[in-house]
Amino acid sequence: MIDPIKIISTTCLISAIILYFVSCREPFIHRGEVEIDASTHLFNAPQVDTILLTKNNERWWLNDVFINNLSIDLYRPKVNLQYENNRFDPLSLEGVKGDWFEITKIDENRIKVVLLANQSGKRRFLKFTTQSGNVFNLINIEQALK
Repeated sequence: MIDPIKIISTTCLISAIILYFVSCREPFIHRGEVEIDASTHLFNAPQVDTILLTKNNERWWLNDVFINNLSIDLYRPKVNLQYENNRFDPLSLEGVKGDWFEITKIDENRIKVVLLANQSGKRRFLKFTTQSGNVFNLINIEQALK
C-alpha cells in the first residue's frame, strides 16, 4: 500500500519546483546605476518647468522624496501629495505631485520637474531618490526666492 503522506509531500515538492521554474522568466540581473547629474540643480526663475536627462537607459522608479530636507513617507504622507504609479508594476512610483512641485518620470531617460512660483519667503529644497534594483541616486533641487 502506498503511503498517502509520501504522495502528498512528493506532489508538493514537484509542484514547488515547477512553480519556481515557471515564475522565474527573467533571471536576476544586477542593474546599473541610473546616470543623472547628482549635483544640486539651482533654479533662480520664479517658476520652473524643466527636464532632467539620464545618460543611460536603465529601468528605474522614484523611491523617496524630501521636501525642505524632511523625508516624506510616500505610503503614509503627512503632507498633501498625489502619486502616479506604473500601470504595469503598481509598486513602481512614476510621479509625485505636491503643493508647489511635480516630479514625473516621462521615460527611462527623462524626468520632468515642475516648481511653482516660490512665494514662501525662503529657499525651497526638493530632493528625490531614483532606484534601479539595489542602486539609489539622490537628485537635489534648490529653488531661490522669487
